[in-house]
Amino acid sequence: MGWGLNFLQDKIGPLEQTTASWDISYHLVLNRDAHVLAIGLKLSAQNFSFNQDILTFQDSGDSFFDVSNYGQFKPNIGFGFKYQRRDFFLSLSIPFMLDSSEFKTVRHYYFNTGAQVKFNELWTAQPNILLRQVQNSPTSFDFNFLVYYQDRFWLGPSWRGRFLYSPKIESYAPAIGIIGGLNINPNLSVGYNYSRLRGKFFSNGNTGTHEFYLKYAFKTKEENQEKEIGTENKVNTKVQRQ
Repeated sequence: MGWGLNFLQDKIGPLEQTTASWDISYHLVLNRDAHVLAIGLKLSAQNFSFNQDILTFQDSGDSFFDVSNYGQFKPNIGFGFKYQRRDFFLSLSIPFMLDSSEFKTVRHYYFNTGAQVKFNELWTAQPNILLRQVQNSPTSFDFNFLVYYQDRFWLGPSWRGRFLYSPKIESYAPAIGIIGGLNINPNLSVGYNYSRLRGKFFSNGNTGTHEFYLKYAFKTKEENQEKEIGTENKVNTKVQRQ
């Protein structure tokens, strides 16, 4: 079993949205070759509020803004699964299955797949692609190609865009970037991601986005023991070959 908690608060002007969710998953080992099927469930709740008291109207008689402050609470449910083996994975998820006309939200579908290509004992490549589908919108994608050195350092390009493109849509903005990271120890890692929008509409005034992250993984004693056993087996194998 696995579980996680998420909390998100987004505030833009008079609009404020708070989302809290609980994710739970069950991992089923299909065979001894590390084929695993994970099935997940997301239980969430959203609170949406509109506060027009902070707005100043040029035309006080505009009926479009003739609304009082209001707030709404809406529960939701999501579902997903992931199939994984040592060198390949694929997943499908629907984080919020219930549409909401009040929140102007629609159902999103996410499909993610990737592989691991081992060149030798030092270098490994991990290509992966994430597809997003929303009603009345073209399918978008995120593609990354990361190269790992000894599972300690990784670096690679990223590309984000849509499958549908029209020269008439000036706001079409594919993004290219680069991702890098470092495992300081088995529990602690740091990373950096830079991306920049490309397109006529975004040619001026866009200097790109910089993202930094810090990750710490709490591992059980069993996981640490398994890693120590795996490292010991690698050393013994090298000695035998020599």
